Amino acid sequence: MATKGQVLYNEKTREKIEFVETSSTTNGERTTIIWTMTKEGSNPVEHLHKNFDEHFEILTGKMSFSLGKEKGFKTKGEKFTFPSGVPHRHWNEQVEDLVVKQTISPAFDMEDVITTLFQFAAEGKMQGGNPPLLQVMYWLKYGKSKTYLAAIPVQSKFSWHPSWGLLPICWVIG
Repeated sequence: MATKGQVLYNEKTREKIEFVETSSTTNGERTTIIWTMTKEGSNPVEHLHKNFDEHFEILTGKMSFSLGKEKGFKTKGEKFTFPSGVPHRHWNEQVEDLVVKQTISPAFDMEDVITTLFQFAAEGKMQGGNPPLLQVMYWLKYGKSKTYLAAIPVQSKFSWHPSWGLLPICWVIG
């Protein structure tokens, strides 16, 4: 579990996340981070969240994004929301670092997801912006915060699959 003031740093990409508010300090209402994104860093694939919103404020730099059919960028001082259920992605394609304040509400277990994603990135385990498939399957089955790849048909996201049987093994071996 993340703690207020905790900082994660990826030496390979120079990305940094600082936890400003945590679920334990907000009674589960939100998690807020300050995220320094680099051009070499995070570039998630288009995805959507079933049960939480992401709120952003650009502190420095320029954030590229897609939200539904809209594509563009946001700059210093702009605030905006990626609502639940809408496919989106965000990244930094500029040489200048991008610093954003990101609030996830409600918090659910997103602190654990964020720290795990950050660890995977630091270890070079992210493939094309995606965490390992078995980890994604574990989150979908057992996690409270639901995130789905936008390219997968909705029916597939919610139906049982024989590969779910691998989840206990994933949990044991980490």
